Amino acid sequence: MPTRLPPRREPRVLAFVRSRKGFHYATADPWELRGAASVTCHDRALTPAVARLARREKPTLLVTQSPSLRMPVKRVGKRMAIAVGIDRLPIPPSYVAEDLYPELRMRAPTPALAHVATLAIAAVLYAQAPSRRYAPRRNRPTEHTA
Repeated sequence: MPTRLPPRREPRVLAFVRSRKGFHYATADPWELRGAASVTCHDRALTPAVARLARREKPTLLVTQSPSLRMPVKRVGKRMAIAVGIDRLPIPPSYVAEDLYPELRMRAPTPALAHVATLAIAAVLYAQAPSRRYAPRRNRPTEHTA
């Protein structure tokens, strides 16, 4: 019989930074920088775009330091029951982030993507992120206790 591994409970952070034509985002967890990219959208479509990314990446913490993204991120966090961290975080220098996450240059090749990836790394390191939630277990009576 195969052994069941316990679920992974480490936090996953989804960080956002506003750009001229949309926003940049990055996803990080304590083990790796999972990805960084840009989304082009109008101001009216910010909240649905953030929600789509949150459903896809399944984060435990949403982080932004852009004033224009605070309300969309708060709305999505409230609607999807995801913690939101908008506080000021100490951002590590780029050489420290590259040392901790060697895949940073590959996953975030431009300076703008490197900035948002460093914000995600800072949130993983310094923010109070809750662990991932999984489906609740029901206490069912077993054959021997019934």
